[in-house]
Amino acid sequence: MYKQYSVLQDGALGTGASVSDVLKAVAVKARFNRVRIAVAYASLPGCKKLDAILAKANSAWKMAEKLWLVSIDYGHTDPNAIRFLKRLKNSEVRIYDGENLLKRRLMPAASFHPKTYVFDQSGRSGIRSVGFVIGSANLTSGGLDNNVEHVVVMNLSSPLGKHEKQLFAPTSSFDEWWDVAWLTADPAQHKFIRSYQQLRRRYRPRVRDRTGAIEQKKLPAPLAQMRKFARWEKARCF
Repeated sequence: MYKQYSVLQDGALGTGASVSDVLKAVAVKARFNRVRIAVAYASLPGCKKLDAILAKANSAWKMAEKLWLVSIDYGHTDPNAIRFLKRLKNSEVRIYDGENLLKRRLMPAASFHPKTYVFDQSGRSGIRSVGFVIGSANLTSGGLDNNVEHVVVMNLSSPLGKHEKQLFAPTSSFDEWWDVAWLTADPAQHKFIRSYQQLRRRYRPRVRDRTGAIEQKKLPAPLAQMRKFARWEKARCF
């Protein structure tokens, strides 16, 4: 079964459902043991709100594997938000291009700007239950409730009809991107967070738009090989 709908949140006008309500609805219906979230910015109130919402929505949230891919571009993400996410049960936080951002005083070569929330069943092969929320909402209180945000929600679950199966392709594309992005991101260790917090106090640069081509990120191995490495990272035994 496939279901897709859009939500246009506008706190000022009081129109549309809130992103937090959407995430709650997805979590209620999804059968998941893993949640992967990629966001540009995170705040402590936003992280606390999401945790509270999902814990209430589905008991699976507490024990689910929680993977957070977060940016520290321009110093917008709160270091305490990262610490909060790390303390959640079965939770791991990685920072996209983190070490390089510390060297560049938090100025990115290319901004990390996704806002993607995925609920699925890790370790299952074939068609499975997947809930996607993709759009403009960062992991902040405003992003979840009050800002003007547009998101698209996709729910897929077995059985899928003949024509619905092709709609499952976006999940494969996301998996391919996620595996490499996660593998090459930097773990948010305590030392890293301290360094980031110090730099954030000193520099926290103003956002400046960039034009022209950017330097390509250098991978430690060809992309196809990195994807194979990612599959090994998930292995539980030889």
